[in-house]
Amino acid sequence: MPQLQTTTYNDHMTEQTYDFQGPMTDEKWAIIDQYLANLPRPVRLVVWASERNSCTEGDAVYLAQTLAERYDHILQFRNRPRRANYS
Repeated sequence: MPQLQTTTYNDHMTEQTYDFQGPMTDEKWAIIDQYLANLPRPVRLVVWASERNSCTEGDAVYLAQTLAERYDHILQFRNRPRRANYS
């Protein structure tokens, strides 16, 4: 699970970010390989996010793109802009 990190600048500005504990390992890819091999039909991943809004949205877009590139035979990826009422 990602860890929330807080950084304070100049004693008054604060930024919160998530640390995702590094890239995927071979062990994690193997688990995903087994799972996706058993899907009965293709899946479309749709991420309603913008890479510019936050690091977590950027990471979500990056993860979905990575999965779709690696598993292009079973996954399709679509990135849609975040709608104003979803913020």
